[in-house]
Amino acid sequence: MTILERQVEFWQTIDGIEFRSLTLEATKSAKEIDLDLKQAVVFKGPWKEVQDEHGMVYPRGYRTAVGSAAFARLTDPNGPYHHYIIPIEPLGAVDPKKAIVFDSSSPHIRSPRETRGKEYRLTVTSDGGSCCGSGDCGC
Repeated sequence: MTILERQVEFWQTIDGIEFRSLTLEATKSAKEIDLDLKQAVVFKGPWKEVQDEHGMVYPRGYRTAVGSAAFARLTDPNGPYHHYIIPIEPLGAVDPKKAIVFDSSSPHIRSPRETRGKEYRLTVTSDGGSCCGSGDCGC
């Protein structure tokens, strides 16, 4: 739910309680089938954590595993959440026909190895290069 407009001046006072008008915008969530496509999101803040309308908790700064429907909802550029979310797609696309239903009953932090692959060990330096090109970094 989003507050679109809040009246500055009150229109009535009863026993010291001021009444103002609000204009709200709300959407009702449809039943969604959330597939586990190995996606994750990072909640940027500003709060320590938030909980969405489906009961999922997103702690600030952690790669939180999400299902496909939640990922689409949270990253929709026309939706209310995308400013607070960093989307993380898997390195390789997961075939939705082979994906399992996402279990949102126990939210968890998604390891980079889940989104990037078990053997993912890429090292990139701050200048965008790879230290492994020189052969002297122990790779």
